[in-house]
Amino acid sequence: MEKNYLFSQNQIRLMRKKGLLLYVIIIMYNLPGQTLKKWDLSQCIEYARKENLNIQQATLGVNQAAVQYEQSKRNKLPTANGQGNYGYNYGFSVNPTNNQVVSQGLTSGSVGVSGGINLYSGLQVQNSILQGEADLGAARMEVENTERNIALNVAQAYLQVIMSREMLENARLQVTSTQTQIERLMKMVEAGTAAESGKYTLEAQLATEELSITTLENQVSLAMLSLKQVMNLEPDIILDIVSPDPSQVEIIQESYKINDIYRESEATFPNIKSADLRIRSAMIGVELSKASRRPSLSFFTQFNTRYSSIAQRPNGETVIVTQPIFFNGQTTEIGFPQQGFEKSPVFYQLTRNFGLAAGLNLSVPIYSRGQSLANQQLAEINVKNAQISSRIQRQSLRQAIERAEMDVKLAYNNYVASQKQLASFRALLENTEKQLNFGVGNQTDFTLAKNNLNRIENDLIRLKYDFIFKTKIMEFYQGKEIKL
Repeated sequence: MEKNYLFSQNQIRLMRKKGLLLYVIIIMYNLPGQTLKKWDLSQCIEYARKENLNIQQATLGVNQAAVQYEQSKRNKLPTANGQGNYGYNYGFSVNPTNNQVVSQGLTSGSVGVSGGINLYSGLQVQNSILQGEADLGAARMEVENTERNIALNVAQAYLQVIMSREMLENARLQVTSTQTQIERLMKMVEAGTAAESGKYTLEAQLATEELSITTLENQVSLAMLSLKQVMNLEPDIILDIVSPDPSQVEIIQESYKINDIYRESEATFPNIKSADLRIRSAMIGVELSKASRRPSLSFFTQFNTRYSSIAQRPNGETVIVTQPIFFNGQTTEIGFPQQGFEKSPVFYQLTRNFGLAAGLNLSVPIYSRGQSLANQQLAEINVKNAQISSRIQRQSLRQAIERAEMDVKLAYNNYVASQKQLASFRALLENTEKQLNFGVGNQTDFTLAKNNLNRIENDLIRLKYDFIFKTKIMEFYQGKEIKL
């Protein structure tokens, strides 16, 4: 289902209000005495999608492409414009109402409406619509691609928090174990079966493990900060996430068919779709460049009316105009009856001085200093560039899938090898502890075995979540929803 990314100002204001409401809700959860809400991975991803600035910026690109697409469709409609003017002429001028030359000052004005419609322009309008549709589709795919990448980044940060917490819990168990060992040693010292000097070795071990707890607590805080930053969540807001039960996390090796995954990804990945739409847009751009070299035909029409301050109209009266004549050596005046005139009112002139024009306008390109040809050549270069970009996207996708499949294999092999190593070191520690309890071992060997086991346990935790994240990457390329 196609998403609509064109937001009105009211929708944007509503989104801001929702964001503020969410902020208030989070603050209320963080008040003393309130139960802190735990966020799961899907909630973190959803929040990041709404608040991520890159997604918001990409969405603006969709809005821009949508506006341009709608305008390209409106370019098929006729145009209409109104015009008017009013001015004063002094001296020699032309009366606009009757085109007579006069030598007096006058004021004049005119109003009119003109319109036109494109009949043919080398298919420029149709191709502009097709290009706008392709650009809009590409912009939408780019938003979706950004959302998918954000989801993957959130999942990585989320798993980093869980991993750090598990390592912290393991360190606390180590401290408890060392404290128990110290208590046991003191009982043996009191019973005279062990030397008190061993206590100092265990106390040094305890101090080291307590320092490790502090380090891991800082690591948890840093991991949580990274998650907040990916989500674009304020750092002072207390956030807690759902951590799965470590014992319920299954590490299962799956077999992947690279070719099948690649074919499915190639058909569904938004960045591939976007690249293909950019090729289509560039190819339409070639046709648009050709349109400028073809004739264009349009229909136009214009309606106007005029006004002049010296215009006159008949007033219905007859006046006698005398004219001197010379007859038989004498000059005399003879009267002639003529139609009387008066100053013509403005509205009277505007309703009678109508003018209408209509016609066809044909434009034939002859010579443009090679600009049209250059535009076509540049458009053809854009097509080749878009095709290469599409090939690069496909190549990168193929290589990323191959690398991800190899990463999963290596992560699984490392995890299995670490498990075997853990079993060996755990058996070694148990044996060293038994010897120590029977008084035949020494505290240094026990401490060394315990430190080695702790290191292997931390490595196993890290490798476990490394494998989980690598499998999430494979699920990402398979088009699956990222979830735990």
